[in-house]
Amino acid sequence: MSRKNDGGIMTKDLCTKSVALIFLAITGIYSSTSMAQEKPVPVTPADYMAKFEGEIGLWQVTNDVMQKPGEFTQLKFRVEISPVFDGRGIKSTWRTNDDNAFFGQVIRTYNPATGAVDQHYFAAKNSTWSARSQVINFHENGYSTAYSGADQYGKFDLRSKTTYLPQGGFDWTIERRYEGTDWFLVDRGEARPFTPSNQ
Repeated sequence: MSRKNDGGIMTKDLCTKSVALIFLAITGIYSSTSMAQEKPVPVTPADYMAKFEGEIGLWQVTNDVMQKPGEFTQLKFRVEISPVFDGRGIKSTWRTNDDNAFFGQVIRTYNPATGAVDQHYFAAKNSTWSARSQVINFHENGYSTAYSGADQYGKFDLRSKTTYLPQGGFDWTIERRYEGTDWFLVDRGEARPFTPSNQ
């Protein structure tokens, strides 16, 4: 075994340890670099919107809409949901069930810059567009959203939850709250595969 001499030459043991430390440092750098290169590839708009495939189809929709606290009006629609823009968006066309009259249309697209889904709604009743952006939180069998806004009653928070059903179709609920109030239900619905018999 070599020893350190008067000239300060490194012993064999110390040299071996130093080489080992250098090797660990180098492999650590390479490992860190490799990990940095393995970051998740940014999702494309088409890949993101494919997560809503459980809604694609023709649906018989029953929709309960709150008119005033504790009082709901039930509406029935035929809703066709289909991809648009080569899969970069989803279009929902709503028609009233009794006379097949055009009720409205919703177009949703994913915005990579914000990570949110931009929703544009056209209401046939007054021929106007409205828009808002929502962050989507996906879970095992659906997704939830959160949104804040203001109306004639003041500022509010809104949250929704959509659940895909194993047999096909989906349900949703929308709740709202204002300052000083608890969450309360304002909208609920169920979509089932359309057949002539369930109109």
